[in-house]
Amino acid sequence: MAVGLVVGEQVVHRGGALVEHGLFGYAHVRRVERALVTEYRDAVRSALDHLDADAGTDEVVAIAELAEIVRGYEDIKLARVGQFRAQIEAALADLTGRRQVGAADPS
Repeated sequence: MAVGLVVGEQVVHRGGALVEHGLFGYAHVRRVERALVTEYRDAVRSALDHLDADAGTDEVVAIAELAEIVRGYEDIKLARVGQFRAQIEAALADLTGRRQVGAADPS
């Protein structure tokens, strides 16, 4: 078992190696989790802003449900965060693109 000195969210081991760990796990994962809250909230708000007769509730609900992707521990969660971000971006592009196309077509 390595003995080290905790400095903020980092552990300095006896050998001088600096390893980023939070008190209860990897600090990087915790920072990503905190950032996801804002990203998710912004994505849902954006989807709701585009909710109208052309963009039904199904698309907006699908965007809101994408949060379910982000599950698992540490590396698994981080891999799923990438999937979540890609799917949110694609879904919002589809939603906003359809509305812009629909708005440009007066028929």
